[in-house]
Amino acid sequence: MAVREYMERLRPDTLEALASSFRLGSAIQAGKPALGAHYVVYRLHTPLGDFALLKPRPLAINASYGTSLLEELHRANRIFHHLARHGFPAPAPILTMAGSTIATINGEHYAIYPFVRGRAMLRGNVRQVAEAGAALGSYHRIMGDYRGRTSRSEEPFPSRFQDRLDLFTENVDSLDGQPAALGIEASIDYFKDSLLDIELSLLRLPYENLPKLTIHGDYRRQNILFKGDRLAAVIDFHRSRLEARSLDLAIALADILPRISNGHALSLACSFISSYERIQPLSADEQEALPVLVEARVAWRAFRRIRRIVTTTDKKKMMRRARKFQLYVSHLRRVREIRSSWKHIFAEANSQ
Repeated sequence: MAVREYMERLRPDTLEALASSFRLGSAIQAGKPALGAHYVVYRLHTPLGDFALLKPRPLAINASYGTSLLEELHRANRIFHHLARHGFPAPAPILTMAGSTIATINGEHYAIYPFVRGRAMLRGNVRQVAEAGAALGSYHRIMGDYRGRTSRSEEPFPSRFQDRLDLFTENVDSLDGQPAALGIEASIDYFKDSLLDIELSLLRLPYENLPKLTIHGDYRRQNILFKGDRLAAVIDFHRSRLEARSLDLAIALADILPRISNGHALSLACSFISSYERIQPLSADEQEALPVLVEARVAWRAFRRIRRIVTTTDKKKMMRRARKFQLYVSHLRRVREIRSSWKHIFAEANSQ
């Protein structure tokens, strides 16, 4: 059986075992699953309501930042429970009859969560952006007393950025004249100049002195769910790790800031930061670091696009990926254009 077919439909005996392990009565798969980088997510209909079923992808069980996906799943589930005990809107995993958050069936691992009905945050919705900023502040306040024994440790972001930068240089060299044919030569030149500035700015930051805690690690729109302008849930804590908390804000802002209209970008950034700071004020060092980290996070996503160009030989795919790279470089250009406005953003946020 092909891997994709294997992923798309759960076997009846697996559904029966899941329903028994998690005391759901019975379970029926609804529709096709959503495929993430490392996980498959299924929706289940049961007599107790709808649930989300999470399973590591078969080909990625040990391919997640130096830790197994089973360990990652256990770690995320502990965070879910910690947040639920503090009243944070994150769907805590359902327990098995044995009291675990994970059931292993035929050698595969499953976790089940209440299904959240909501839509991903809209990038340009100021009310939703403000609510997301407040939610992140609450998350950081709660995680401030969460002991790091269950937190994954990684190299600090500036070190990982440098590794990505080195790989980017190798990838561009391997293109060997193709940028001109792909129409991305000017984008690569601008990107290289920007990277030099971002690299030096990261080196100057007192990153090791920034407040640290277990960050969400992927606080982006698709993981911040809304019903109208009301926050429904924050999901996907599988990239959580011990890091500078300001990196969480940078990840969010790099995703929120629009690719057009710098005036609207300032409004969104101010709304997000002011809502966050009502709950968790930023230090002077964090305010200095945040603009650089936002630019670095936008650049981080462009790195991946170059890598995808290098790893394909299909001309049509290569052209599509080249256009995607240009979009990310254009986004970086927009973000860098508001660099001089960050002091105003922080002053405006503090005045509110």
